[in-house]
Amino acid sequence: MEEVTLVTFDPAPASPAFLSDFFRLAAEKRISMDMITATATEGGNISLSCTIMDHEPTDILAVNSALKGKYPALRAASNAGNAKIVLNGDMKDSYGVMDRVISLFAEKQVEINLITTSEDEISILISGSSLGKVIPSLKERFAID
Repeated sequence: MEEVTLVTFDPAPASPAFLSDFFRLAAEKRISMDMITATATEGGNISLSCTIMDHEPTDILAVNSALKGKYPALRAASNAGNAKIVLNGDMKDSYGVMDRVISLFAEKQVEINLITTSEDEISILISGSSLGKVIPSLKERFAID
């Protein structure tokens, strides 16, 4: 998936009330988010990141503006022009898959902006301009058609 914007809100309160406000406002603006991550709580705050389509950044920044009155320290930073790579498969009891993936990015000197995982999926966000550097090698390394 190309044309993805990474948006990070920091410092964001590590409270369910903030998260509820954030996701309610995003839903009201009909913003489709993916790759939602939050850091561990530090000093009562988190760093909250998500990906959206490149055509939606003004909508997500409007969410930030709407929250500023209640959460004045909240800042949003965005990084557009990214691409999401998704590797699927049963990885629950497979050891070393992440190493094989990350080592490829290291070999190709491609910076990783965000990683999310589950038992059967690894999603990696990179600059869209780097996509051509890794796709052929990923296909070869993991026998993907």
